[in-house]
Amino acid sequence: MAVVVTDIPRASQHPRLLLKDQVTPHKVSMLILIKEYLTMTSKDKGAFTSCQRRDFAIMVLTLLQSPDISVEALIKMVKEIDSQCLLVTFIEKLRDVYNVGVGSLMDNVRAAYSLLTDMECNLHKSSIVGFFIRRLYLGFERLSFNKVASLCKAFKSYCKAICTEETLGSDFDDSTLPIELGRDESSFTQIDRFEEALGIYTQKQAEYVLAQQTTLLQRNDKNALSPKKLQDMIGQLLHSHPNLAEAHYLSYLNSLRLKDYCRVIDSMYHYFDRCLLSGLDNKTNADDIGRSCRYAALNLAGLHYRFAHKEEALAAVNEAIRMAQETNDNVCLQHALGWLYRIQDSTGGTTHELLERSITKAGELNLSYLASVGVQSYARQKALAKVTPACVFDFLVKSDILNCQHSQLDLLASSYALKAALWHRYGNSSMRLHCSQTLLHLHLSDPAKQNVYYNGEAICIALCNLANYHADQGDFHAATEVIGHAKHSFPAHGEHAKLWMQCEQAMLFDRAVYQSDYDAADLAVRNMAAVSDLESRYRRALLLLSSCCLTEAFQILHELKEKCSQQERSSTNECSTEFHASVLIALGQYHAMTPYPSNAIQHLTACIALCSDHHLHYMRAIATLHIASVQLQMDLPNQAKSLIESVMITVLSNGSLFEKSRASLLYAKCLLQASTEDKKEDRHLVLQRCIGNVNISISGFRMLEASTRLKDSVYCLALLYNELGNMAARNNCALQFKELDAQYPTANSNSGCIF
Repeated sequence: MAVVVTDIPRASQHPRLLLKDQVTPHKVSMLILIKEYLTMTSKDKGAFTSCQRRDFAIMVLTLLQSPDISVEALIKMVKEIDSQCLLVTFIEKLRDVYNVGVGSLMDNVRAAYSLLTDMECNLHKSSIVGFFIRRLYLGFERLSFNKVASLCKAFKSYCKAICTEETLGSDFDDSTLPIELGRDESSFTQIDRFEEALGIYTQKQAEYVLAQQTTLLQRNDKNALSPKKLQDMIGQLLHSHPNLAEAHYLSYLNSLRLKDYCRVIDSMYHYFDRCLLSGLDNKTNADDIGRSCRYAALNLAGLHYRFAHKEEALAAVNEAIRMAQETNDNVCLQHALGWLYRIQDSTGGTTHELLERSITKAGELNLSYLASVGVQSYARQKALAKVTPACVFDFLVKSDILNCQHSQLDLLASSYALKAALWHRYGNSSMRLHCSQTLLHLHLSDPAKQNVYYNGEAICIALCNLANYHADQGDFHAATEVIGHAKHSFPAHGEHAKLWMQCEQAMLFDRAVYQSDYDAADLAVRNMAAVSDLESRYRRALLLLSSCCLTEAFQILHELKEKCSQQERSSTNECSTEFHASVLIALGQYHAMTPYPSNAIQHLTACIALCSDHHLHYMRAIATLHIASVQLQMDLPNQAKSLIESVMITVLSNGSLFEKSRASLLYAKCLLQASTEDKKEDRHLVLQRCIGNVNISISGFRMLEASTRLKDSVYCLALLYNELGNMAARNNCALQFKELDAQYPTANSNSGCIF
């Protein structure tokens, strides 16, 4: 989890950025509309229904937060209130100003201002509408007569479409309107780009749009504007307010999600340069100059870290630490320490002491966010350091307490995602599913952050966990539906899209291998290479094993094993322990398919030792099953049977449908061969037990459409029925096998690998 450090002062803090609101024709039209509505309301309390009053309030709020729009779009919004009287009166007033000129314009502005002191009018001077009327009136009063005349001329041009002689006697038809602007929820999360002449933002509108889009980018990328539209809007903001530093920071965040390095650097430098210039202009804020430099260095460190520039990131953090120590800025030092252990952890450095100091100091400074991030990182580090699962989850409980006390919903979501990952690591699929579903059912809307629902990396991880669970149980349709929801919630241009992309390709690969569709599996491997090179190479090796290309598979697996061993010695985290164990199991599977299956034992025992050290219970059980398979090949059925029985509960409780099915088939083969050697056992009862286990495997393989495995199971069942003397059942199995073989002919046999 990255430590987010931002230093975004409001525009009002800098004298250079104080920009006066402009009096525009659109704002004058809004003033006339509000005046007519309030006048009608004061004369007749029942002039509008409760629904119409609500719709009018929402419309005015939307207009106040949006840039100037055309008069056609404004009238269309008024029509949606469903008040013909207000619409007709409003158009008549606009035409009156259009025909009379400056006098009517001045009368309407002053009449609207007088409503603030009208006792019969239900308008408070400190309300949002009251502030708007007062600001517009003061701005209008400051205009010279020449500017008022120019404003009146601009107003006539603005209203020409509805005030010309051709339309005076006709009804207004909204079918010719070019712009659609509704009052649904999306109007509060997205602002349409209007014509450049009309796209004028006031200072308050610009601040609102910047804060809104920044929050959406950080908490819910889906509801933010698309990268292109957002960049166009930023250009529009800078056109209206060239010195608006926060617009450059929003451009920085927008470019960051696209990984556009050049634009990211340019936008960040522009933002902090303008902050420094503002501090130089204001002599009383000399401390802000150094503060901006410190946080600029931290943001630069975070930028380099995102682009995997570890040395440059470390240099920027050291620079921020030096400047923070000179001014005794403890808060900046804590943020720098957070980035320091993050960078050193990715390069294999020692971060144990850094984390402990960071958590302790963050608690003393009441930096709850940093403290919770530190505790979660500490728990993750302990999990990688072979600490028992109980201790690891105890640390996460402390993080949950901090998150609940300070309403840190994003970190609460990250905690549940981390718990799900840890349960998956330890091999408990049920608890992994439980944590993921709990996360998806949490109410993560924060009132302190514009009620924007959190939809970040943790949610995407939970959806991928849910999709993987359904795919493991053979329900590929449900898994595809979940992945489709993830695609909708996390667009392809977002930074979290690679999570569902990798999950989707892994599901496609597994399903293709089950069905022996090697072309589809190869396509999934090549697509996965764009997201994860290591995972793609591992899947390539599994595909080669399935198609009996043993030499090429061994070369890839040997390279991956060497890479994992080197990184384990250097303490880096690029190759996880689970990945290392999977590679060792695949090497064991390779040797089991050769004429010398006993060579697989050394890799499988190394995998068991690795899993025991890191408490990977499920991976250990799978490695044990592979050892049992090798022992069965070596004519040691009793030893294989004992090993299977020792881990069978773990596999059946937490394994995928494929693992459970082939474990049942392997157990049936062990029972059958062991009973052949042990003459004391009742052969008939053993055969009945074997038939039950084989039927379980057949049911699972049929659901997974694993054709090759299904044919092996049906063939084994036919042999069992033949020995029992049940010829009808044997012939039925033989018919099924013949139909399966005709439908799914086997090109290459991998029968050398029993498991």
